Amino acid sequence: MEIEFIKDVLLIALCAASAFYCWMLSHRLKRLNNLKSGVGASIVTLTEAIERTHAAASTARTELFESIKEIKGLLADAETRSDRLETAMDRATAKVIETERATALLNDVIDVAVPDARRKALKTTEGLLKVMADLKRLNMAMPTVVPQATAEPGTEPIPGTDMSGTDPTPAAETGEPAPSRTVA
Repeated sequence: MEIEFIKDVLLIALCAASAFYCWMLSHRLKRLNNLKSGVGASIVTLTEAIERTHAAASTARTELFESIKEIKGLLADAETRSDRLETAMDRATAKVIETERATALLNDVIDVAVPDARRKALKTTEGLLKVMADLKRLNMAMPTVVPQATAEPGTEPIPGTDMSGTDPTPAAETGEPAPSRTVA
């Protein structure tokens, strides 16, 4: 009986050790599943992080689609404006070419017409100076007969009625028409 008693004691000790081990595992599992600390807290934290990530991804996706729409609108506007800009550039280039042609034509006219006009103006001026000199010479050479003006005593002679027979300022120099002179 002694062997059976030892077996029973060993079985009871083994059962007690198993019960203690089970109690210890149960206690550890409760601490592990606790939502404030342990794996439960980690699971809650991970769940919250996943929810925040999903929300951020959803917001980013929405903003991305809005940005894509805005960029498409801006691209369409840029293409329209680029077409208008190209048209304006073509018109400006045509105007530059037209201006260059007009400048070349004006330069040709200036090179040909201005010297010719200058030559003609100089000839006309020389001719006019000769005519004025001839008129002056003829005016000086003509004898004039003017009756003597008699002034009443106490009166001054009227300006421009100098009866001396010589005019100190010829009409060609003053720009006024020459006075009519009577020839005897």
